[in-house]
Amino acid sequence: MPNRPSRPSQYIWVCWERLAESPVRRSFNSHLWESFDNVPGKAGDIESEWTMFRASIVEAADRCCGRKVVGACRGGNARTRWWAPAVRDAVWLKKESYRALLACGTPEAADRYRQAKRSAATVVAEAKTMGRVRGDGELLTTTWDVVDRWKEYFEDLLNPTNAPSNEEAGPGDLGIGSHISGAEVAEVVKKLLGGKAPGVDEIRPEFLKALEWRSSMVKRELSQKAKLSIYRSIFVPTLTYGHELWVMTERTRSRVQAAKMSFLHRVAGLSLRDRVRSSVIREELGVEPLLLCVERSQMRWLGHLVRIPPGCLPGEVLRACPFGRRPPGRPRTRWRDYVSRLAWERLGIPLDELEEVAGEREVWAS
Repeated sequence: MPNRPSRPSQYIWVCWERLAESPVRRSFNSHLWESFDNVPGKAGDIESEWTMFRASIVEAADRCCGRKVVGACRGGNARTRWWAPAVRDAVWLKKESYRALLACGTPEAADRYRQAKRSAATVVAEAKTMGRVRGDGELLTTTWDVVDRWKEYFEDLLNPTNAPSNEEAGPGDLGIGSHISGAEVAEVVKKLLGGKAPGVDEIRPEFLKALEWRSSMVKRELSQKAKLSIYRSIFVPTLTYGHELWVMTERTRSRVQAAKMSFLHRVAGLSLRDRVRSSVIREELGVEPLLLCVERSQMRWLGHLVRIPPGCLPGEVLRACPFGRRPPGRPRTRWRDYVSRLAWERLGIPLDELEEVAGEREVWAS
Protein backbone atom coordinates (compact mmCIF):
# COMPACT_ATOMS: atom_id res chain seq x y z
CA MET A 1 0.00 0.00 0.00
CA PRO A 2 1.61 3.29 -1.02
CA ASN A 3 2.37 5.80 1.67
CA ARG A 4 -0.14 8.60 1.96
CA PRO A 5 1.53 12.00 1.57
CA SER A 6 1.49 13.74 4.92
CA ARG A 7 1.08 17.41 5.62
CA PRO A 8 4.42 19.24 5.44
CA SER A 9 5.87 20.18 8.81
CA GLN A 10 6.97 23.59 7.58
CA TYR A 11 6.29 26.17 4.89
CA ILE A 12 8.58 28.77 3.33
CA TRP A 13 6.73 32.00 2.64
CA VAL A 14 7.67 35.51 1.60
CA CYS A 15 7.84 37.92 4.56
CA TRP A 16 5.08 40.13 3.15
CA GLU A 17 4.68 41.79 6.59
CA ARG A 18 7.87 43.77 5.88
CA LEU A 19 6.04 45.76 3.20
CA ALA A 20 4.65 47.87 6.03
CA GLU A 21 8.16 49.34 6.42
CA SER A 22 8.76 52.36 4.20
CA PRO A 23 12.35 51.42 3.08
CA VAL A 24 11.24 47.91 2.10
CA ARG A 25 8.21 49.26 0.22
CA ARG A 26 10.36 51.78 -1.68
CA SER A 27 12.88 49.07 -2.55
CA PHE A 28 10.04 46.80 -3.71
CA ASN A 29 8.69 49.46 -6.07
CA SER A 30 12.19 50.31 -7.30
CA HIS A 31 12.96 46.69 -8.23
CA LEU A 32 9.54 46.35 -9.81
CA TRP A 33 9.98 49.46 -11.97
CA GLU A 34 13.37 48.22 -13.14
CA SER A 35 11.77 44.94 -14.18
CA PHE A 36 8.97 46.77 -16.00
CA ASP A 37 11.48 48.94 -17.87
CA ASN A 38 13.02 45.80 -19.37
CA VAL A 39 9.65 44.48 -20.57
CA PRO A 40 8.93 45.16 -24.28
CA GLY A 41 6.04 47.40 -25.18
CA LYS A 42 3.92 44.58 -26.61
CA ALA A 43 4.44 41.18 -25.04
CA GLY A 44 1.77 39.36 -27.07
CA ASP A 45 -1.38 37.84 -25.64
CA ILE A 46 -2.75 38.42 -22.16
CA GLU A 47 -1.26 35.18 -20.82
CA SER A 48 2.26 36.26 -21.77
CA GLU A 49 1.80 39.69 -20.23
CA TRP A 50 0.41 38.20 -17.02
CA THR A 51 3.31 35.73 -16.83
CA MET A 52 5.85 38.57 -17.03
CA PHE A 53 3.86 40.66 -14.55
CA ARG A 54 3.67 37.76 -12.09
CA ALA A 55 7.37 36.94 -12.42
CA SER A 56 8.33 40.59 -11.82
CA ILE A 57 6.19 40.92 -8.67
CA VAL A 58 7.28 37.59 -7.16
CA GLU A 59 10.96 38.27 -7.87
CA ALA A 60 10.79 41.81 -6.41
CA ALA A 61 8.99 40.56 -3.29
CA ASP A 62 11.50 37.75 -2.81
CA ARG A 63 14.49 40.09 -3.14
CA CYS A 64 13.15 42.88 -0.92
CA CYS A 65 11.10 41.07 1.72
CA GLY A 66 13.01 37.81 2.07
CA ARG A 67 11.53 34.49 3.11
CA LYS A 68 10.60 32.90 6.43
CA VAL A 69 9.93 29.38 7.68
CA VAL A 70 6.58 28.79 9.38
CA GLY A 71 4.80 25.68 10.60
CA ALA A 72 5.20 23.07 13.30
CA CYS A 73 8.98 23.43 13.44
CA ARG A 74 8.59 27.06 14.55
CA GLY A 75 6.05 26.55 17.29
CA GLY A 76 2.99 25.71 15.20
CA ASN A 77 0.80 27.77 12.95
CA ALA A 78 -1.09 30.30 15.08
CA ARG A 79 -3.47 31.14 12.22
CA THR A 80 -5.97 28.42 13.13
CA ARG A 81 -9.52 28.89 11.91
CA TRP A 82 -11.10 28.27 15.31
CA TRP A 83 -8.70 30.63 17.18
CA ALA A 84 -11.27 33.41 17.63
CA PRO A 85 -11.14 36.29 20.16
CA ALA A 86 -13.57 34.44 22.44
CA VAL A 87 -11.30 31.38 22.47
CA ARG A 88 -8.24 33.51 23.10
CA ASP A 89 -9.90 35.27 26.04
CA ALA A 90 -11.03 31.98 27.60
CA VAL A 91 -7.56 30.45 27.34
CA TRP A 92 -6.00 33.62 28.70
CA LEU A 93 -8.37 33.55 31.71
CA LYS A 94 -7.44 29.91 32.37
CA LYS A 95 -3.72 30.74 32.36
CA GLU A 96 -4.22 33.73 34.63
CA SER A 97 -6.24 31.59 37.06
CA TYR A 98 -3.45 29.01 37.08
CA ARG A 99 -0.84 31.65 37.86
CA ALA A 100 -3.02 32.98 40.68
CA LEU A 101 -3.34 29.45 42.08
CA LEU A 102 0.43 29.02 42.07
CA ALA A 103 0.87 32.38 43.78
CA CYS A 104 -1.56 31.93 46.71
CA GLY A 105 -2.69 28.27 46.72
CA THR A 106 -6.03 28.95 48.42
CA PRO A 107 -9.12 26.76 47.87
CA GLU A 108 -10.93 29.71 46.29
CA ALA A 109 -8.16 30.09 43.71
CA ALA A 110 -8.31 26.35 43.00
CA ASP A 111 -12.06 26.55 42.39
CA ARG A 112 -11.63 29.53 40.06
CA TYR A 113 -8.97 27.65 38.11
CA ARG A 114 -11.15 24.53 37.72
CA GLN A 115 -14.07 26.63 36.51
CA ALA A 116 -11.88 28.58 34.04
CA LYS A 117 -10.36 25.32 32.79
CA ARG A 118 -13.78 23.78 32.14
CA SER A 119 -14.99 26.95 30.40
CA ALA A 120 -11.89 27.11 28.18
CA ALA A 121 -12.26 23.45 27.21
CA THR A 122 -15.92 23.99 26.33
CA VAL A 123 -15.19 27.10 24.23
CA VAL A 124 -12.35 25.35 22.36
CA ALA A 125 -14.49 22.29 21.64
CA GLU A 126 -17.36 24.42 20.35
CA ALA A 127 -15.02 26.45 18.16
CA LYS A 128 -13.43 23.32 16.67
CA THR A 129 -16.78 21.71 15.84
CA MET A 130 -18.36 24.89 14.51
CA GLY A 131 -16.96 24.29 11.04
CA ARG A 132 -18.15 20.66 11.01
CA VAL A 133 -21.87 21.23 11.35
CA ARG A 134 -24.42 20.50 8.63
CA GLY A 135 -26.66 23.20 7.29
CA ASP A 136 -29.54 22.07 9.53
CA GLY A 137 -27.35 22.21 12.67
CA GLU A 138 -26.57 18.47 12.94
CA LEU A 139 -23.03 17.59 14.05
CA LEU A 140 -20.90 15.74 11.49
CA THR A 141 -19.00 12.82 13.01
CA THR A 142 -17.62 10.87 10.03
CA THR A 143 -15.24 11.77 7.23
CA TRP A 144 -17.79 11.05 4.50
CA ASP A 145 -20.31 13.38 6.14
CA VAL A 146 -17.73 16.17 6.17
CA VAL A 147 -16.91 15.53 2.49
CA ASP A 148 -20.59 15.60 1.55
CA ARG A 149 -21.01 18.88 3.45
CA TRP A 150 -18.17 20.47 1.47
CA LYS A 151 -19.76 19.17 -1.73
CA GLU A 152 -23.06 20.83 -0.85
CA TYR A 153 -21.29 24.07 0.03
CA PHE A 154 -19.43 24.35 -3.28
CA GLU A 155 -22.51 23.33 -5.28
CA ASP A 156 -24.44 26.20 -3.70
CA LEU A 157 -21.51 28.57 -4.18
CA LEU A 158 -20.75 27.79 -7.83
CA ASN A 159 -24.29 27.13 -9.02
CA PRO A 160 -26.48 29.94 -7.69
CA THR A 161 -30.18 29.58 -8.38
CA ASN A 162 -30.87 33.31 -8.72
CA ALA A 163 -28.08 34.17 -11.17
CA PRO A 164 -29.19 36.70 -13.81
CA SER A 165 -29.22 35.50 -17.40
CA ASN A 166 -27.55 37.16 -20.36
CA GLU A 167 -30.92 38.22 -21.72
CA GLU A 168 -31.70 40.18 -18.55
CA ALA A 169 -28.50 42.21 -18.68
CA GLY A 170 -29.11 45.83 -19.50
CA PRO A 171 -27.13 48.01 -21.87
CA GLY A 172 -25.28 49.65 -18.96
CA ASP A 173 -24.09 46.38 -17.43
CA LEU A 174 -20.52 45.26 -17.82
CA GLY A 175 -20.08 42.79 -20.62
CA ILE A 176 -17.22 40.60 -21.73
CA GLY A 177 -15.75 43.24 -23.99
CA SER A 178 -16.25 46.20 -21.64
CA HIS A 179 -13.24 48.34 -20.76
CA ILE A 180 -11.95 48.32 -17.17
CA SER A 181 -10.39 51.61 -16.15
CA GLY A 182 -7.33 52.03 -13.95
CA ALA A 183 -9.40 53.75 -11.27
CA GLU A 184 -11.63 50.68 -10.99
CA VAL A 185 -8.60 48.41 -10.64
CA ALA A 186 -7.10 50.65 -7.94
CA GLU A 187 -10.41 50.68 -6.05
CA VAL A 188 -10.65 46.88 -6.12
CA VAL A 189 -7.03 46.51 -4.97
CA LYS A 190 -7.75 48.74 -1.95
CA LYS A 191 -10.60 46.41 -0.90
CA LEU A 192 -8.49 43.23 -1.00
CA LEU A 193 -8.24 41.52 2.38
CA GLY A 194 -4.77 41.08 3.85
CA GLY A 195 -3.27 38.03 5.50
CA LYS A 196 -4.80 35.61 3.00
CA ALA A 197 -3.02 32.72 1.32
CA PRO A 198 -1.76 33.43 -2.21
CA GLY A 199 -3.10 31.64 -5.24
CA VAL A 200 -1.21 29.58 -7.76
CA ASP A 201 0.57 32.74 -8.93
CA GLU A 202 2.04 33.34 -5.42
CA ILE A 203 0.91 36.99 -5.52
CA ARG A 204 -0.43 38.15 -2.17
CA PRO A 205 -2.88 41.06 -1.82
CA GLU A 206 -0.18 42.93 0.14
CA PHE A 207 2.06 42.93 -2.96
CA LEU A 208 -0.61 44.67 -5.02
CA LYS A 209 -1.40 47.15 -2.24
CA ALA A 210 2.28 48.08 -1.87
CA LEU A 211 2.61 48.52 -5.64
CA GLU A 212 2.67 52.22 -6.45
CA TRP A 213 0.83 52.80 -9.70
CA ARG A 214 3.13 54.33 -12.28
CA SER A 215 2.45 58.01 -12.70
CA SER A 216 1.84 59.92 -15.89
CA MET A 217 5.52 60.91 -16.00
CA VAL A 218 6.47 57.52 -17.47
CA LYS A 219 3.72 57.45 -20.09
CA ARG A 220 5.02 57.76 -23.62
CA GLU A 221 1.69 59.14 -24.81
CA LEU A 222 2.27 62.38 -22.84
CA SER A 223 4.50 64.89 -24.60
CA GLN A 224 7.69 66.17 -23.03
CA LYS A 225 6.35 69.72 -23.09
CA ALA A 226 3.34 68.68 -21.01
CA LYS A 227 5.58 66.85 -18.53
CA LEU A 228 7.75 69.95 -18.12
CA SER A 229 4.63 72.02 -17.51
CA ILE A 230 3.68 69.63 -14.71
CA TYR A 231 7.23 69.92 -13.37
CA ARG A 232 7.15 73.74 -13.24
CA SER A 233 3.56 74.23 -12.11
CA ILE A 234 3.04 71.35 -9.65
CA PHE A 235 6.23 69.53 -8.72
CA VAL A 236 8.58 72.45 -8.01
CA PRO A 237 6.10 74.53 -5.92
CA THR A 238 5.17 71.45 -3.89
CA LEU A 239 8.77 70.39 -3.32
CA THR A 240 10.05 73.86 -2.38
CA TYR A 241 7.09 75.09 -0.32
CA GLY A 242 8.42 77.52 2.30
CA HIS A 243 11.99 77.29 0.97
CA GLU A 244 12.70 80.97 1.70
CA LEU A 245 13.24 80.08 5.36
CA TRP A 246 15.17 76.86 4.80
CA VAL A 247 18.68 76.39 6.15
CA MET A 248 20.25 74.51 3.26
CA THR A 249 22.47 71.90 4.86
CA GLU A 250 24.27 69.32 2.76
CA ARG A 251 21.63 66.75 3.62
CA THR A 252 18.82 69.05 2.49
CA ARG A 253 20.67 69.89 -0.73
CA SER A 254 21.18 66.22 -1.48
CA ARG A 255 17.53 65.34 -0.88
CA VAL A 256 16.23 68.21 -3.03
CA GLN A 257 18.67 67.39 -5.81
CA ALA A 258 17.77 63.68 -5.72
CA ALA A 259 14.02 64.37 -5.84
CA LYS A 260 14.39 66.82 -8.71
CA MET A 261 16.61 64.56 -10.82
CA SER A 262 14.37 61.56 -10.19
CA PHE A 263 11.50 63.54 -11.70
CA LEU A 264 13.59 64.79 -14.63
CA HIS A 265 14.85 61.28 -15.36
CA ARG A 266 11.26 60.19 -15.87
CA VAL A 267 10.51 63.21 -18.03
CA ALA A 268 13.52 62.43 -20.24
CA GLY A 269 12.70 58.71 -20.34
CA LEU A 270 16.03 57.73 -18.79
CA SER A 271 17.10 55.65 -15.82
CA LEU A 272 20.21 55.51 -13.67
CA ARG A 273 21.49 52.62 -15.75
CA ASP A 274 21.83 54.95 -18.74
CA ARG A 275 24.58 56.79 -16.80
CA VAL A 276 23.73 60.25 -18.15
CA ARG A 277 24.96 63.24 -16.16
CA SER A 278 22.42 65.45 -14.46
CA SER A 279 23.85 68.55 -16.14
CA VAL A 280 23.31 66.97 -19.57
CA ILE A 281 19.68 66.17 -18.74
CA ARG A 282 19.05 69.72 -17.52
CA GLU A 283 20.57 71.20 -20.68
CA GLU A 284 18.51 68.96 -22.96
CA LEU A 285 15.28 69.83 -21.12
CA GLY A 286 16.15 73.51 -20.66
CA VAL A 287 15.66 73.39 -16.89
CA GLU A 288 17.48 75.70 -14.49
CA PRO A 289 19.18 74.16 -11.41
CA LEU A 290 16.62 74.08 -8.62
CA LEU A 291 19.14 74.90 -5.88
CA LEU A 292 20.01 78.12 -7.71
CA CYS A 293 16.33 79.13 -7.75
CA VAL A 294 16.07 78.39 -4.03
CA GLU A 295 19.09 80.56 -3.19
CA ARG A 296 17.78 83.39 -5.37
CA SER A 297 14.43 83.32 -3.56
CA GLN A 298 16.18 83.32 -0.19
CA MET A 299 18.21 86.39 -1.14
CA ARG A 300 15.03 88.10 -2.33
CA TRP A 301 13.30 87.35 0.97
CA LEU A 302 16.30 88.65 2.91
CA GLY A 303 15.95 91.97 1.09
CA HIS A 304 12.28 92.17 2.07
CA LEU A 305 13.13 91.53 5.73
CA VAL A 306 15.86 94.18 5.79
CA ARG A 307 13.61 96.82 4.19
CA ILE A 308 10.57 95.99 6.33
CA PRO A 309 9.38 98.91 8.53
CA PRO A 310 10.38 98.89 12.21
CA GLY A 311 7.93 97.25 14.58
CA CYS A 312 6.81 94.51 12.18
CA LEU A 313 7.05 90.99 13.51
CA PRO A 314 9.24 89.40 10.74
CA GLY A 315 11.91 92.07 11.15
CA GLU A 316 11.83 91.79 14.93
CA VAL A 317 12.28 88.03 14.72
CA LEU A 318 15.23 88.46 12.33
CA ARG A 319 17.04 90.81 14.70
CA ALA A 320 16.05 89.04 17.93
CA CYS A 321 18.77 87.77 20.29
CA PRO A 322 17.34 85.03 22.54
CA PHE A 323 18.88 84.57 25.97
CA GLY A 324 19.27 81.59 28.24
CA ARG A 325 21.33 78.43 28.34
CA ARG A 326 21.36 76.09 25.38
CA PRO A 327 21.89 72.31 25.55
CA PRO A 328 25.41 70.92 25.09
CA GLY A 329 26.75 70.34 21.61
CA ARG A 330 27.11 72.40 18.48
CA PRO A 331 24.22 74.86 18.07
CA ARG A 332 22.03 74.57 15.01
CA THR A 333 22.79 76.97 12.19
CA ARG A 334 20.54 80.02 12.36
CA TRP A 335 18.87 81.29 9.21
CA ARG A 336 20.47 84.70 9.72
CA ASP A 337 23.96 83.19 9.80
CA TYR A 338 23.16 81.00 6.81
CA VAL A 339 21.98 83.84 4.55
CA SER A 340 24.90 86.02 5.67
CA ARG A 341 27.35 83.34 4.57
CA LEU A 342 25.36 82.77 1.38
CA ALA A 343 25.51 86.50 0.52
CA TRP A 344 29.27 86.49 1.03
CA GLU A 345 29.85 83.33 -1.05
CA ARG A 346 27.49 84.18 -3.93
CA LEU A 347 27.52 88.00 -4.01
CA GLY A 348 30.74 88.89 -2.22
CA ILE A 349 28.93 91.18 0.25
CA PRO A 350 30.45 91.17 3.78
CA LEU A 351 28.26 90.96 6.85
CA ASP A 352 28.77 94.58 7.96
CA GLU A 353 27.59 95.89 4.56
CA LEU A 354 24.73 93.41 4.05
CA GLU A 355 21.91 95.51 5.54
CA GLU A 356 23.10 98.65 3.74
CA VAL A 357 23.17 96.97 0.32
CA ALA A 358 19.92 95.05 0.87
CA GLY A 359 18.18 98.23 2.00
CA GLU A 360 18.34 99.64 -1.56
CA ARG A 361 15.78 97.77 -3.64
CA GLU A 362 17.23 98.59 -7.08
CA VAL A 363 20.78 97.65 -6.08
CA TRP A 364 19.71 94.44 -4.36
CA ALA A 365 17.46 93.34 -7.23
CA SER A 366 20.31 93.75 -9.70
